[in-house]
Amino acid sequence: MKSDLTQRQPQTIMPKPGMKVAGLSIAALLALGLSACGSSDSDAGASASGSSSLTSASAQSSTTSSASAQQDTSAAAFKTAAEKALSQTGAKSVTSIESERGGFEVEVQKEDGTDTDVFVAADGTATVDTESSDDKFDDHVIDLNKLDAIFQAALGAPNAKGGTVDSVSGSDSKGVAYEVSVDLGGGKDTDVNLSVDLAVVADTPENDDDDDPASSAALPSDATALTKAAQAAVAAADAKGVTSIEVGRTGYDVDVQLKDKSSTEVKVDGDNKVTVSKETPDKDDSDPVLELSKLPNVTKAALDAATAAGGKGAAIASISTTNDSGAYYEAQVKFNDGREAEVKLGPDFQMISTEVEND
Repeated sequence: MKSDLTQRQPQTIMPKPGMKVAGLSIAALLALGLSACGSSDSDAGASASGSSSLTSASAQSSTTSSASAQQDTSAAAFKTAAEKALSQTGAKSVTSIESERGGFEVEVQKEDGTDTDVFVAADGTATVDTESSDDKFDDHVIDLNKLDAIFQAALGAPNAKGGTVDSVSGSDSKGVAYEVSVDLGGGKDTDVNLSVDLAVVADTPENDDDDDPASSAALPSDATALTKAAQAAVAAADAKGVTSIEVGRTGYDVDVQLKDKSSTEVKVDGDNKVTVSKETPDKDDSDPVLELSKLPNVTKAALDAATAAGGKGAAIASISTTNDSGAYYEAQVKFNDGREAEVKLGPDFQMISTEVEND
């Protein structure tokens, strides 16, 4: 049953000339009513229009964000980017393709054997890096007609299932033609090495966090732990010596030089568990062997140089030997504010150069 309010019929009041209500003339009241009605309609229209505009902008932003997040990382997209890079530079072949910044970083090889980098954006725009290295490399070139097959072989590896290809590059390692990085999500990936006939040579899972110490507090400030890790790696691999020691979250990555001058990687966990890489050793490692008895001197010189350059709480992230620019030792140092420094030392531990990042 309807209420009395809904049943009542509207009544029309006919004002008499000159009649006033609460001190206002009927004419004034009518004028106010018409003004309020128009204002209400106008505000409502403006509100609806503003709401519609916001909704439209929000939807457009959502669509743009979604489109940006869903980069095409198929074999066809890799091939298209590579062909664009070749066309832009007139180079003869491609040695590396990496999904990066919403596009692709492509390394091409010129007729004279030198390499250069080209960034191909999602819209197909290609930008040649004029400052990229023109060093000569012997990396295996990528057969672009085999990219589909390379993707299938890599993603078929046991640890790569369900992942997406992040990069493909040629390799100069013995028995390896292609190195494929597969993103598994959650900061994890696996590196799949393929032979010329695309057989899986290695399938090595990695965690991005393992090689990125949280802070300098997690890094050694002297050579004691570094020496122990190096000694364990040499013994496990029956190696001639060490060329590089890098500190990770869970232990150490040690590059050792074998007696035939090839090199391989050894992982030494915090609990001293040692794992020698099963991959075919790299041939002809030309870096000098690090004399472990001199490691304390190298560590101290690197930390002193980094601290003098303007850092506090310096600790060692890695130490390696090098033939670069007259230097013999190279150290990566991390400060307690998150910044890093690269220190190069001569054979007598004298400082050759120190570069500190300012970010």
